[in-house]
Amino acid sequence: MREYFPDTLATAIRQKSRWITGIVFRGYKTHRWTLNPILNYFFWRDRKGAITNFVSFMATIILIQLILLWMY
Repeated sequence: MREYFPDTLATAIRQKSRWITGIVFRGYKTHRWTLNPILNYFFWRDRKGAITNFVSFMATIILIQLILLWMY
């Protein structure tokens, strides 16, 4: 069975953001950090999506500002 994926860029970005935040926050609510470093490694791989999405967004904003400043 195939799932529906949005056609436009804006709706695709919104859907991917929902997936990432769903994985991160639902996984954190269900599975907390443990004493097992191997298990924590896999938790970190899932949870870093929330951090990297924010960092990537901020880097894009800074890049746009630098380009506009350079053009000015």
